[in-house]
Amino acid sequence: MSPAWEATCIQMTGSPATGPGIFTRFLHKEANEEDSPLVPSYFEFTFGMRRDENDDPASVPDPVAIIPVGGTEPVRIKGRVDRIDITPDGRFAIYDYKTGSQIATRNEIASGKALQIPLYLLAYEQISHKQGVLGGYYRIRREVEDRIVLLDDAGRDLVVSSNPRATKDFRAALLASLKYSAEYIRGIRAGEFMLPAEEKCQNPYCEFSTICRFDPSRLFSSTEGT
Repeated sequence: MSPAWEATCIQMTGSPATGPGIFTRFLHKEANEEDSPLVPSYFEFTFGMRRDENDDPASVPDPVAIIPVGGTEPVRIKGRVDRIDITPDGRFAIYDYKTGSQIATRNEIASGKALQIPLYLLAYEQISHKQGVLGGYYRIRREVEDRIVLLDDAGRDLVVSSNPRATKDFRAALLASLKYSAEYIRGIRAGEFMLPAEEKCQNPYCEFSTICRFDPSRLFSSTEGT
């Protein structure tokens, strides 16, 4: 057993010296919501993707096609949802687990810079014929934090351990994300790859960062115009 593996085990399970591990803190966070009607029901639920042994058995093979309001061509959505919680009356919540420091904000969703949660809500609505009312993230690091970024008034009673702010016109926010997606697809097909106005790339995980003109070292040495 390597020192790195031992350190990871201590981080996850805890020890007398370090205190409770991530597993324990996560369970405490979940216990705070035990009175909520939401029941964790699906994990690693995929749609439109090649399945593997870790995917939820309820996963579906086909992508979801949704036509934006005012559009004529459907947006085809595929993905893997970390977790779906469902109530007995047919409402549901979607959560994405994050181990990094970056979590999409409400403003980024509203401006079309973060599409994952709203598109997953729309996709699972079409798959399940249930009502999506909540979308959020679990940030699992030294502390376990849940952050709700989309909340319908119809789902406010489902959150018992906090009082998150409802999303103004929740349904319109979901449909706006779908419209943004359609616009991005059209731009890609048309070969329109406009540089963002920000001086720093918004994607810290981009695999092309070493050749991107926003790479700091390249900007420093390059005479290429913007």
